[in-house]
Amino acid sequence: MEQKLTTKEEYLKRINVIVEYINNHLDENIDLGMLAEMSGFSPWHFHRIVRAFLGEPVGAFITRVRVETAARLLRYSDLSVQDIAYRVGYDVPSSLSKSFKQFYGISPNGYRNNKNYTIMKPVEVRPDLKLEFEEQVLAPKQVIYVWLTGAYNQLDYCAAWQKLWNYVREENLFAPDVEFLCVYHDDPKVTEQDKLRTSVCLVLPRVGKPKGEVGVKEIPGGKYAIFRYQGPYENLHAVYDTIYAKWIPEKGYKLGDTPGFEKYLLFNKNENKPASSIEEKIKLYRRQGHIVPPRKIIKNAEQIKGIRESAKINTAVLDHVAANIREGMSTEDINTLVYDFTVAHGAIPAPLNYEGFPKSVCTSINEEVCHGIPDKNIILRSGDIINVDVSTIYNGYFSDASRMFMIGEVAEDRQKLVRVTKECLEKGIEAAQPWRFLGDVGAVIQEHAESNGYSVVREFCGHGVGLKFHEIPEVEHVGRRGTGMLLVPGMIFTIEPMINMGERDIFIDEDNDWTVITEDEQPSAQWENTILITETGNEILTW
Repeated sequence: MEQKLTTKEEYLKRINVIVEYINNHLDENIDLGMLAEMSGFSPWHFHRIVRAFLGEPVGAFITRVRVETAARLLRYSDLSVQDIAYRVGYDVPSSLSKSFKQFYGISPNGYRNNKNYTIMKPVEVRPDLKLEFEEQVLAPKQVIYVWLTGAYNQLDYCAAWQKLWNYVREENLFAPDVEFLCVYHDDPKVTEQDKLRTSVCLVLPRVGKPKGEVGVKEIPGGKYAIFRYQGPYENLHAVYDTIYAKWIPEKGYKLGDTPGFEKYLLFNKNENKPASSIEEKIKLYRRQGHIVPPRKIIKNAEQIKGIRESAKINTAVLDHVAANIREGMSTEDINTLVYDFTVAHGAIPAPLNYEGFPKSVCTSINEEVCHGIPDKNIILRSGDIINVDVSTIYNGYFSDASRMFMIGEVAEDRQKLVRVTKECLEKGIEAAQPWRFLGDVGAVIQEHAESNGYSVVREFCGHGVGLKFHEIPEVEHVGRRGTGMLLVPGMIFTIEPMINMGERDIFIDEDNDWTVITEDEQPSAQWENTILITETGNEILTW
């Protein structure tokens, strides 16, 4: 017999499938054999496995959920006992009455007519509570969730959120507008505290597949009554009682079949209003253990405007080079083009005299990776590929970009290297989204380069830019998704992959202590842009 090892994660995933099916099919005859088949558990062991996870036999679980659902409908709806019986899966009202009496010691009609009858907790109506009400039609919400069972005020919500965030990181599902919800499936007035069920949820624009304890489902859309509450947790019991026992009857609303949910808002402690979305999200990610950017590298509107103006000139300089570069000119000629054009537009070439660099631009040909120094004796010849790296200071603001140029008739393999390197840059920019990570950028660049048989230079990277020539963060062009610094609106940095046709090993030319060259003397290519992370994506400033 072939033995298959099934992990606890797989068991939990299967249990989630069973529980969700039961919740959504209470009005049907739920066949236990069908549940066993659906779960993939052996029919011989199905009941023991499910009991171990649910804490009660599956048949008892189904009966309890049906009776507790009936109790809520009896107290908070005007459906007849007969309709309620059908809705929770009983063929005749007498069957519901029998089960109801066994659970609560009172008939369904007796419970409905005696508003003072208490099953678990007494009702606590607070007329003094001022509940802000808003009616909204909500779209369905795609969520990932973790099941918790037990008293609502004793659950380990932090551990559940951590499991969800781990899943988001593993599946690369980070998004700018994640919502935090809890769905409370049971009423503490009719369900024992240790059996209360909670779905701790994250709402995401896209979700992956169920994995271990993390399930995937949809919260139905439709018309919702929305109440905003800010205050101590201890009052939530009274808030719910006031809504159900006072507000709903007075307004004449009828409740739907699905449970409500709580959405958690982050508030500024000093003001009675939601706090800065960006600031609070950064705090949240920091609490989750992620690397977050310091305030000083998040640019304000005035700084972004200044950097954008610098980038316009930087782009114009590269356009000027593109219009004039040709076979037979020297790299010193390119330096002259850059210097004259930059100065004529009231700007300064940032490389000039930067840490001793002697020229206004970097010109790196063929096997030169970066930081090539212009020289009147270096002549462009047909077949060359050259990177021209331009950086500009305008009104104190910095920008940086580079392009590849192919001179004359260039061999196919070099053309492909130039093309794939540009694709690496484009994919890196596409991955640079708010509330994702620098590791996502490096990962897509590395994957695309290596899938084409190339290698990525590790020793040099992109960088923050704007107020200085080189700022944090360092933008590596290799990486792992979900790692590295968090990307936040207002960050400005360069992405500038250096891709080698051969091995990734490099060395610095000892003759000038600047020019970086491939160890195997195979060609290298580089493209670069300065980008701004926005609230909805990114903006290429040097376009």
